[in-house]
Amino acid sequence: MVNYIIRRLLISIPVLLGVTFLNFVLINMAPGDPVDMYVNPDVSEADKEIRRAALGLNDPFMLRYVKWLWLLVHGDLGHSFSSFQPVTQMIAERLLPTLILMGASILFGYLIAIPIGIYCAVKQNTKFDYLMSAGSFMGVSIPSFFLGLGLIYVFGVQLGVLPTGGMNTMGGTGGFWDSLKHL
Repeated sequence: MVNYIIRRLLISIPVLLGVTFLNFVLINMAPGDPVDMYVNPDVSEADKEIRRAALGLNDPFMLRYVKWLWLLVHGDLGHSFSSFQPVTQMIAERLLPTLILMGASILFGYLIAIPIGIYCAVKQNTKFDYLMSAGSFMGVSIPSFFLGLGLIYVFGVQLGVLPTGGMNTMGGTGGFWDSLKHL
């Protein structure tokens, strides 16, 4: 058992380092200069160079990667170039709504899928079984972001029965039913 754990760690560490290195390469391949987002466009090139040095953007690539990895291991994800907030704070603000949405979608999916699956297992080779099989194949085949946008358009824009975004109605009480409609 201990040998298995050690082997898994010896495999996982290079994979994790490879993933972080690839992520760092992709971050640094983004077009433009991050300093341009930090400063006023009227700032001189000398001031921009001072900001680049302060952010460590003039350091060699591998040194920046090692510094970035060191901060990542210690839980410091840095600051957003657009909002200037700590990234960990931005993630923490969005974590609870994400978990609520994820839990509700899993629960909703199970409440629909299990009874239909049981019914289709009992009534095999019926029209309903074939219809549900075709529907499930279509549901898996359609990209979720496209299906989501389509459902928002139909139920939020065209029919107007559900809101198109947010967690609660602005200025509303934010009760259970309001939150449920927004989910």
